[in-house]
Amino acid sequence: MENVSKQNYFDIFKQTISYIPSKILVMIYTLIIVPLFANILSIKEMSIYFIAIQVLNIICTASSDWITKSILRFHEKYTIKNKIEDFYSNLLWITSIAYAIVIFIYCILKNTIQTHLGFDTITFILTISLVVPCGLRQLLYQYLRVINKPLLYTISLLLYQTSFIGIFLILAKSVPNAGSLLLAMNIAVIAVDLFVIKQTNFKIKFKTEINSPMLKETIKYASPLILTNICYWLVFHFSKLYFQNASLYTYTAIIGIFSLFAYNFIQPIGSVFAFASFPELVSKYEHKLPINVYWTNIIQLFIFCIFPLVLTFCYFYKDITKLLFPPEYHLGAIILPLLATAAYIHEFLKLLTSKYHLKNKTYIEMIIAILTTILAIILNIVLINKYAYIGAGSAILITEFLLVAINSCIKFKNFEYINFFKILKSTVIIIILGLIVYGIVHFIFKAISMPSNAVEILILDKIFLYIVLLYLACVIYKKQILK
Repeated sequence: MENVSKQNYFDIFKQTISYIPSKILVMIYTLIIVPLFANILSIKEMSIYFIAIQVLNIICTASSDWITKSILRFHEKYTIKNKIEDFYSNLLWITSIAYAIVIFIYCILKNTIQTHLGFDTITFILTISLVVPCGLRQLLYQYLRVINKPLLYTISLLLYQTSFIGIFLILAKSVPNAGSLLLAMNIAVIAVDLFVIKQTNFKIKFKTEINSPMLKETIKYASPLILTNICYWLVFHFSKLYFQNASLYTYTAIIGIFSLFAYNFIQPIGSVFAFASFPELVSKYEHKLPINVYWTNIIQLFIFCIFPLVLTFCYFYKDITKLLFPPEYHLGAIILPLLATAAYIHEFLKLLTSKYHLKNKTYIEMIIAILTTILAIILNIVLINKYAYIGAGSAILITEFLLVAINSCIKFKNFEYINFFKILKSTVIIIILGLIVYGIVHFIFKAISMPSNAVEILILDKIFLYIVLLYLACVIYKKQILK
């Protein structure tokens, strides 16, 4: 068993290492762009931008994201059956119909959206114009995963990041408010889509005849993901809508800026495990190979790599906020550890719920998500009224814990997929190491006094030393953590 685990870790490392550069780019991009936005845009402009992006997310979720995930699940299957052209043609039919329905509904709700969310006409138009380019980008990125083109994925991501920042800085002088951000995003996304299409020679052969059995299987798998993803979206973003509708723009901006920062730091490296390993997991499952040890090792490695970052947010949230964000955001520092932990749990949840995708029983995840989201909305309303933005962060974290707890209890007959004891052991060991290392770092820097103009350097040194020592401790105790 130990030799199997070693081989699994080696295989997982090979699968994930090629995607690490793209994820590091996202983290660097977050360090640059999030503080940049916070310092350039006003609180109200920032709140409108965050709401526009979340509206875009929900539209894409309902129109295309759930469909493109079918590529990951069924590409291998229909390649084996030599029916891949029929599969992509079916996807084109479903996507076109979904786009038409969702955009039509969005336009009907224009007045409601503008009244309650503070959108002007330009923001409304720029948001809706992003739907098709962003949906296409999702499809292309999933396609790059299944054809194993990590370098092209990294290059396309770098192209998007640099073009988005550059275009925004140019437009910010002439296009005021959140409009410059959304227009820059439109231009950058379209440019990247065209670049990836040209580089991959991506084509879908459209067929007027629909493969009914294949269509039925795809819809059965993918359609529950609409409600599931909408529910997950509500868990993370209901509080922003609540604050924005009440014209509490400061709270919208605080929740938005810290959730974006935390999520974009935790999610990139966290998602790389599902990103790189899920196609292999599907392949093993379709070829009827054992997946228990492999899947457990993926999650253990995920904990090994990501949990130290979460602990860093938990211990140094005040320092991080003071270092990167303007004073108007400092009162929200307390929710940074809540949102970072919630982001980590959500990425863990994605690994946990892969079982529904393998068994084509995504409707179970949908039912759990719906029931839990109802509770999340109630929690938000109760806690926000008592504790404002702190209540919002707490509601998100509680809901994520609950989702993991419930989904962990769902098991399928003759389907042993992960070893929960090993996962719990890995988590506890890193928590203990994190506490010990924090005590050491705190003792070292307590004795150091520096002039006021060098506080930023002291903060950077403290955080850097903590991260280095904690990962070093994890490497020293890797056998206990990963065994």
